[in-house]
Amino acid sequence: MTSEREAFMANVAALLKPRSIALVGASDKPGSIGSRILGNIERFAFAGDLHLVSRTREEIGGRACVRAIDDLPLGVDVALLAVPRDGVAEAVEACVRRKVKSAVVYASGFSETGEEGEALQHKIVEIAARGDLALLGPNCIGLTNYRDGAPLSFGNQRPRATPAPALAIVGQSGGMVGAVRMAAEARGLSVACTIATGNEAVVRIADFLELLVDDAETSVIAIIAEEIRDARRFLKLAARASAAGKAVLLLHPGRSEEAREAARSHRRGGDGFRCHGGHGTPRGRCPARNA
Repeated sequence: MTSEREAFMANVAALLKPRSIALVGASDKPGSIGSRILGNIERFAFAGDLHLVSRTREEIGGRACVRAIDDLPLGVDVALLAVPRDGVAEAVEACVRRKVKSAVVYASGFSETGEEGEALQHKIVEIAARGDLALLGPNCIGLTNYRDGAPLSFGNQRPRATPAPALAIVGQSGGMVGAVRMAAEARGLSVACTIATGNEAVVRIADFLELLVDDAETSVIAIIAEEIRDARRFLKLAARASAAGKAVLLLHPGRSEEAREAARSHRRGGDGFRCHGGHGTPRGRCPARNA
């Protein structure tokens, strides 16, 4: 179990600091998710390998495209899945076949919508577990690592200086994460990364907290949590951060009915397929079971 967890966390690390990116659903159509993500990557001048996947285009902006995930090289660090909900399971299956380490699912329409969406989310979780795929989302805006020049988000992102010590912002809601970032920058604070976890089908806030606790250049970790799904692990990691002299600031909305209703937009329907470690993976494949 320890080796499974280590493999999973190595893939989460590849998600946070990728050296290679595959954009699935790449596009130059103005306003499309694929176009917005590609624009971010180009503005940041991403230094690693960039692979474009398009069923309809042979090239976009002078960059060659492949037609399918199965045409990618083995072991890409992260696949950005700018595909509709009904194409997500097929795309995740292909990522596992190509030994992709992590993936971001932006599409909504999963557990936040009811039984049908929850069943589909369960399906992609089971597929991801077969390859220890660190899947971020679904129903998320993605993450942006400003320090390492890796914008994995369809929100409008621009490079910025990130002198250490810096602030990391993690939360389920992309809107709240963005609001905290803007407030921090308005006060002259250095923001190293912003991470929106969405429905947290596989990768959760605590997984990023584990990485950030050990990041020497991150001094403060701000967390906006609608729900802490693996509280014991979270508290152990928060204690580790405190022992290392690193502050963890937690905002937990939900006192008012409006806040509770907003939190439901990322909440899962039940515990039927949660593992003992708190991840949304089948019980026999939990990467955090021995955390």
